[in-house]
Amino acid sequence: MSSLAHSFKIFKKVLSNGLTVLAKPSKQIPRVESHLWYNVGSKDEANGEHGMAHLLEHMLFKGTKHLSESDINLACQKLAGDANAFTSQDYTCYTFRLPSSAWKVSLEIFAECMQHATFKPQMLASELKAVIEEMRMYREDYQGALIEQVIMSLFPEHPYHRPIIGSKYDLCSINQESLLRFYKKHYHPGNAILVVTGDIDPEDVFIASEKYFGHIPPVKSYAKETFFVTDDLIGKTTILKRPTTNPWYTYMYKVPGLKAGQNNLLDIASIILASGKSSRLYQRLVNKDQIALDVDCSVYDLFDKGIMSISVWPAPDQSPEVIEKALYEEFELLGTKQCHSWEFEAAKKRTLTDFVSLLESSEKQAFVIGNSYLATNNIHFVEEYLEKIAQTSKTELSEFFSKYFNDNECHKGYLIPANKEEIKKLVALQTESDAVEQSILEKHVRTEPVEDGKWIDTVHDAALSNFSYPKPVTINLDNGLELVYHHNALVPHIVCLLSFKVSHLYEPDTKTGILSFLLRIMTETIQGHTDQSFAQMLESEGIYLGAGGDTLAIRCLSQDVKKALKILCDVLTKPSFNEVIIEKVRQQILNDLDELWDSPIDFIDQIAKEVVYQQHPYSKNALGTKQSIQSISKQDLESWHATYISPMQATLIIVGDLSEYDIEKMVSSTLKAWTGPLIHDLTYPIIEPLKPQIINIPLDRDQAVIGFVAPSLSRKDPDYNALALLDIIVCGGANASPSSRLFQLREKTGLFYVIGGSLIYGAHEQPGMVFIKTTIATEKAELAQNLILETIDNVGKHGVTNEELSRAKNLLFASSVELFESNAQMAQTFLFLKKLHLSFNLFDKQAELLSILTIEQVNKIAQRYCNKTMLTTLQIGKAKDKKMCRLKKGESVN
Repeated sequence: MSSLAHSFKIFKKVLSNGLTVLAKPSKQIPRVESHLWYNVGSKDEANGEHGMAHLLEHMLFKGTKHLSESDINLACQKLAGDANAFTSQDYTCYTFRLPSSAWKVSLEIFAECMQHATFKPQMLASELKAVIEEMRMYREDYQGALIEQVIMSLFPEHPYHRPIIGSKYDLCSINQESLLRFYKKHYHPGNAILVVTGDIDPEDVFIASEKYFGHIPPVKSYAKETFFVTDDLIGKTTILKRPTTNPWYTYMYKVPGLKAGQNNLLDIASIILASGKSSRLYQRLVNKDQIALDVDCSVYDLFDKGIMSISVWPAPDQSPEVIEKALYEEFELLGTKQCHSWEFEAAKKRTLTDFVSLLESSEKQAFVIGNSYLATNNIHFVEEYLEKIAQTSKTELSEFFSKYFNDNECHKGYLIPANKEEIKKLVALQTESDAVEQSILEKHVRTEPVEDGKWIDTVHDAALSNFSYPKPVTINLDNGLELVYHHNALVPHIVCLLSFKVSHLYEPDTKTGILSFLLRIMTETIQGHTDQSFAQMLESEGIYLGAGGDTLAIRCLSQDVKKALKILCDVLTKPSFNEVIIEKVRQQILNDLDELWDSPIDFIDQIAKEVVYQQHPYSKNALGTKQSIQSISKQDLESWHATYISPMQATLIIVGDLSEYDIEKMVSSTLKAWTGPLIHDLTYPIIEPLKPQIINIPLDRDQAVIGFVAPSLSRKDPDYNALALLDIIVCGGANASPSSRLFQLREKTGLFYVIGGSLIYGAHEQPGMVFIKTTIATEKAELAQNLILETIDNVGKHGVTNEELSRAKNLLFASSVELFESNAQMAQTFLFLKKLHLSFNLFDKQAELLSILTIEQVNKIAQRYCNKTMLTTLQIGKAKDKKMCRLKKGESVN
């Protein structure tokens, strides 16, 4: 651990005006992450200011004395970068991710925003509406809403009890003057830290920081208020009734905050408690007592006082009282009796595995550095964390549980399905609230168009750095398995992806979801093991084994890859089709399906696929349906394993530090026992033209979810690159460009918090689809539909500009570098290319392929795919006209 800790070296300089600058080089790709952290969050708001820190986060990039409201978005697009921001109870952070040739532009923008923000009323009018929609969206996340309520009960006197987003009544009373007062009080060099990670030289960071920030005067009179947490033997219960089919329980305990520097104890405790299948609570609640379907543990790293939260998905008809009895017994054992040596050492090893993955991501590093330094003023926090992990004792852990996990201090939250009468009352209450909200927002009306850029013309295009795209080695093994591997010595870490020829597209309509079901069974245990002993074996070695889609995934330290491959062979050849485990996994999948169909912003994706693809295999849900999952038998699973879990035409991707291994020899020897039959190719039917229609799905929710869908084209279509460029211009592309036409609609109207989608959604061997979606207040749904359709149609009728096309080409080319930052991203990229039979040289040729595309070609494609008359409209929410309701939630459209 010590050698890894020393590799995390942070360089520090404090400017004369008090700004702290922290730099951490990380040179795997030519990208730089710049974060400006302000030591102000929702806890620093006075009465009448609730929600102001979060609203200011939205507003700070909306124009300054020298920047228009569009300039920052335009700069991100011109430089092939990205900007973001987030607010917590303790801080607000603004971020840029830019090519290493242009990262200093972020400092110029940060410095301008620190001095000259304006918060013009016109921008405030539209952004307030967007924040109100964000508030509605959070309310629709029932688990998140319950967490917020329980946190409020934990801190009755500390300002942590206030929601970060504030209340809509306080928000709508905020104006330009009050925002400026808050801004001038808190946003200055002495109350900020600048963190820069990635492809940088620390000395260069310090020189640039001095250039852009050094002249900003300090605020010497500034003093932050100190808050204290009052503890007591009090436990409160919060019950949230909502129109859901899935009950969910949360149990929260106050623990030391980030300032205390005890994250080593918190992380080890959370892993032992409820992180992974070998954890105490998973083994007790899920496997032994069978009173829960799943359990998890989260740590909230608040500065003054932290929270450890246990989440429980109860088994059908299990009351909170039954769950709590088991919880309290396990907490008592952990507080009075030392944990087992194996689980203690396994937890330590898993923290090391997690740390190694941190070393691959400049974004994660910037967050950890900024968050920990702001709380502790200690640049050695990460190094000391690893040292503390190594030094932590079982006695310390027992004392931790004994001190903080007192039954009388547990704060509980229950998400309970509401009955029909309760749902009617919820709808009535929301209708009243909507009326009040509407009367308030009528005072905030934007009448001016979105400002054009003015500073952007001074910004030069980024010279994209030369990047040598990794090329893996490919060999075919004797058993028919294709091995694709790449040695990356950056970190001592390995990622393996095993993808089968078969996918959920092969499933008969009566057995949809069987492949996902089978892979989950296979990862539960093997012959000769119980599910508990198998989980213990994996997690003791710090090996992660999971299943998703048609793929098994393994993540481990480099030193353990041979063990991991041997276990993989046993998983493939010796699965245990234990009836009890089959029923456990069945209930977990049924719960996942319930959660999917409880979330309209998620299940609209499935509805869209069924509408576009109809009887085509692409219409199938990889999870299946409740009916199909309930019908799948042990014999079905065994038959599918024998028929389809075959090395023939399967692909194993291995990426990581392979310096100690002859990887071809090792894989051949460890997987030689795995054999199986050839798998037939699928014959796809023709996707029939879609007759545009309106489909309404009635659902009592605060927000409507709107979608627009139509067939698109395949990844191998000659016009794919042209449509991919158009996708960036219209929808924002994979990185959600803030200069897209749809995002500009958001900026202008304030109707949406999030709006986006893709013109190439799901494009693979078969055509993808045009799919655009958003959430919106029900009463604004018709207006939103018309505006979105008009925006799309205008692109088809009038085309795109040369400037838009040039920037889209730059963004598409630059985004390919992001695919190679980590071992996991590289493995996923290699697998994608293999599945589509595309060359590993694809990205080397991309710039040339994009350069020859003309605006005439792109506009011709726009005429085909940006046409409102070809789009089917989906709307999920309260239906005004019951005659228009075509579906009920969870029904098939076919």
